[in-house]
Amino acid sequence: MVGGVMELDLHGMNTYQAQIAIDAALRRCGIENLFDAIFTCSEVGHGKDEPVIFRRAMEHFGAQRGSTVVFEDAIHAIETAKKDGFTVAAVFDESEKRQDEVRALADCYITSFEQLEQFWAMTAAD
Repeated sequence: MVGGVMELDLHGMNTYQAQIAIDAALRRCGIENLFDAIFTCSEVGHGKDEPVIFRRAMEHFGAQRGSTVVFEDAIHAIETAKKDGFTVAAVFDESEKRQDEVRALADCYITSFEQLEQFWAMTAAD
């Protein structure tokens, strides 16, 4: 993605959206094949104010917390993931009014998935 060369290895998606809505959105954007699994809050029985959905995705893929990055746009979910020890790449969302707090809490902050330089710099530092 960065410089048109790197690819982001996407495995799972966690969302509060209903499965049917997220499937339609991914198809509309032409990215439905980028995710190996999708986890919804209703499916796991917990909202993003608890770390269950992040842990479920991590465990599903046999990943370790230190090699897992949560991409998130909502302050409450960023707080949850950070408190549970996850690395968080915050994604700008104009509907989130607390952008200064989002930026301060996250390990990196991106305004577009087309501008992932800060994310790649963070992962290279590890």
